[in-house]
Order: sequence, then structure tokens, then C-alpha cells
Amino acid sequence: MSSGDYQTLLKSVKNKGVVFTAPKDADAAIMFAQNGAKVLVGVDSTEAAQKLQGVANLSTHQLYVGDHLQVEAFFSLAIELLGNVDIIVANAIRADVQDWFSPENKIPTNVRPDMTGVQVNMYGQMFAIHYGANAFRKNPSADKVFVIDGDAGDIADQTPILKSTIESNYSNPQGLDSSGKTENWRANIINPTLADQVLLSRGKPYALSGVSDKISRRHAILVAATIQSSLESVVVIDGALVLAPYPDIALHGLKKVKARLLFIKRAMLAVRKISANQDKIKKWCTAAIIFGCTSLLARKLLYKIVLRTEPQQQVIATSMTKKLSWTNYDIFIGERAIAVDSHSFWSAMWSSKRFFTLPSGLKCVAKRRSKTMMSFVVTELLNNTIIATYEPTSYSYRKAGALRLFAVGHDQLDLTAIFMAIVIMIRIDKDTQAGIASGAVAGGGGG
Repeated sequence: MSSGDYQTLLKSVKNKGVVFTAPKDADAAIMFAQNGAKVLVGVDSTEAAQKLQGVANLSTHQLYVGDHLQVEAFFSLAIELLGNVDIIVANAIRADVQDWFSPENKIPTNVRPDMTGVQVNMYGQMFAIHYGANAFRKNPSADKVFVIDGDAGDIADQTPILKSTIESNYSNPQGLDSSGKTENWRANIINPTLADQVLLSRGKPYALSGVSDKISRRHAILVAATIQSSLESVVVIDGALVLAPYPDIALHGLKKVKARLLFIKRAMLAVRKISANQDKIKKWCTAAIIFGCTSLLARKLLYKIVLRTEPQQQVIATSMTKKLSWTNYDIFIGERAIAVDSHSFWSAMWSSKRFFTLPSGLKCVAKRRSKTMMSFVVTELLNNTIIATYEPTSYSYRKAGALRLFAVGHDQLDLTAIFMAIVIMIRIDKDTQAGIASGAVAGGGGG
């Protein structure tokens, strides 16, 4: 359990230059000022400014964070008034974001929706980070910290627009923490709205001793601004403080090694489970034009290709790699076995040709038609006559393409063997490009 003394933390902010980009945490701003910090608060209304009047060491200035020129002028004033900026509390987050995705939305389609919430929550924080970082760079002290506010209020039903606007409040601390390692600043976040319950349940209590009143946001801001660790999520849960793990923390050194070993262990367990139930690994593509309604199933760990009917799932043909090889295959159509190989084990990885004999006895070769495109041709060896071609129509993951047959008079067995040979060539080509003896099969539709 982490802990800290309230009075000790308050003493540590003495003579610090503290900036709040919004007046909603007036009690925290007053707390800093009363304990010797020099504070500047951005206010968006006369009423907000009046609530902070008369507090020693505390100044206010009109600020709309959605305007980058106002934010630039605000931080220039902060340097002038405070001398140095040591703590930046970017707390200009608002919940009243118009939800134009709602069915109740009556805004005409030709009218621009109210973007004020987007300007404040997204652009406002970006501007504060940009100009705040410039202010930090002018401060030679190594004790500087960004405190990002991730709390848009107690909202029972967060709208999609609101969630999108506060997403940056959860991801920006990661970038600030990374850059801070070289620029001597820290970055922490309070009450991350988008943190899920699993993440929060893994948090460690932070015991803040010496507090006479109820734990609230101002205590979370104080801890986030003074704790020397980074990156921390300081969360108020049921009247207590919790340091929740940050999901995007970069791992270094021994932690990184342990994380990788844990990943390898889990991957091995997953492979064992998959090996016990091969039907879970499936990559499908269609060949409906040639064989009616069919599908192609590739089982990755077995290097096995299965051609089935749809929806009956009757096996038409299968193909498996030979022992000690991932580039030579055997095709099985019923009780017939057809060898597809390069005639040389050692040249298999480098050869773009595979030889096979059709069930009718015709000797054929399948080879690449182009060095730059995944296109193939099947020719008869004796007369060098083209009997099939394959041209890709898509270079996406599924590798769709068109198979054209010129094998007049050949029966269904020959057509099946030609189709399987083309699929094998696509599989070998993909595995060779990947540089590993695995990979998904890509098959093409007939034409």
C-alpha cells in the first residue's frame, strides 16, 4: 500500500507555480494558494472569477481553452505572474456535450452541430499540453508535472460523442510520460472516466493520512501533483484514494523480460489447446463457380488444406505437406494420391515450380506467372500447353482471385487436382514471403 502525509504534501507545493485551466476545482486551487503556491486559474465567466477573488497568491484570467491563441496568451501570462510553471492541472473537461447521434437529435442535416464540447475536451487539452510544455521548458527545475483530468462528472449514460471527446484525456498522459523522461517532467491522471472496473479493481489503496474531511477530487489532484512516480492514475473510489494501473505503461528492463516470458508461456498453452481442437483454426475462401457451393478450409498448424461442399461439409479433396517439408504437398481425392513437389528437397524453398500428374495421367507443372504479382499458371509438360491460370483480384488477407481453366475434356477429378495445385502454390508463396513455415491459405474463386 502506498501512503503519504497530507501536511507533508501541502508543504511540498510552497513556492510552486500552479496553473489550472478551468475554475471547476476552485477548492483545490485555493488549497494550493493557502499553502504557499502561486496559482493562476483560467475562468470562463465573471461568476467563476468572483468565487476566487480575495484569495492571496491566486490570480484569475479569462480563458476559453478551445481557442489556441487564448491558451498561448494564458501560459505567457502564467510565466510572467508566477515566475515558473511547475504544476499544470488540465481540468477544463465538460460533460454537456451535444449528442447529435441521439434519435432525439433534431438538428437539421444542413446545420453544423454544437462543437463546443469537442473544442474544450479535445482541442482544449491539446492546446494546454502544447503551450504548457513550452512553459515547462523555460523552467530549469526537474520537479514539474502535468495533471490530466479524466473526469467528466458523474454521468450515468455517457454518450458516444462525450466518450470520443474524453478519449484523449486517457491517452495523452502516455505521450507526456514518454517525452517527460527526456524533458524532466512527470504526467499523471485523476479519475480516468474510461477506466474499466477490472482495471480499477487491480488498483492499490493510497493512504493519505492527516486528512480531517472527506477525501475528494482536490486530494486526488494534490497526490497526482506531488507524487514522484509517473505514470499514475489517482482515483477517488468510495471516499478513498486508489492508484490504479495505467494500461499503456511502457515496460523496461526486467519487467519487460518477465512480460515477454509470460506472453510466450500463454502462447504455448494456447497452441496446445488449438492442437487438441484443430477445427478452431479456419481460413475460408470460396470456389463456388467451379464446384458449385464449396469452401476451402486451411488448418494452419497441420499445414492441411481441405476442400468441402457447402453446407453439407462433405470432403472433396485434401492436401497435406510431406514429412520434413513445408513446400511439398500430397493431394488426396478420394482414394487417389497425387504428389506435388519440386523434385528436390533442398531447392523446394527457392523453386517457383511444382510438378504433379493429373488423375488422367497428364503430367503438369504449376509455376509463378509473374515475379511481382501472386499469379500462377498450370501447363502440360509434354506440349507446354496452358491448361489453367490464376490471377489475383484482391491483395487483402483473403487473397481473392480468378481461376481460368482451358482444360477442355478433363473430368471432375482433373479439375479438382488443378484447383488444389493452384491453392498449394498460393499457400507456398505466402509462406515463403512470410519467411516461416506457417501462414494462412489463400484461395481464389473460379471463373
